[in-house]
Amino acid sequence: MKKFVYLIIVNEVIIIKVIKYSAAWCMSCIVMDNVLNKLQDLYNFDYVSYDYDNDRDKFIGFDENEKLPIIEFVDDNNRVLVKINGEHSTKEIEDILVDLGVELK
Repeated sequence: MKKFVYLIIVNEVIIIKVIKYSAAWCMSCIVMDNVLNKLQDLYNFDYVSYDYDNDRDKFIGFDENEKLPIIEFVDDNNRVLVKINGEHSTKEIEDILVDLGVELK
């Protein structure tokens, strides 16, 4: 079972942005794009995707051997609240969003 670390903020509204670092040639990245697009229709969060070949400057600071996609859940101050790598189920991502207090649309 995978464990996640969550930042719990009480009585403060935070705006969550999901940032996906991926590559066009990565099959897991394509799967996760579909998952995140589906969840974006249901939940209130911003979603940004960067491609390794087109947005190389956005990948500075990541280990070159880090498994793609890299998905960061950040707050309105660009603090990373949760970071995951690889392919995850819709349920796993939805659980993270709910735990972070992201509301349904």
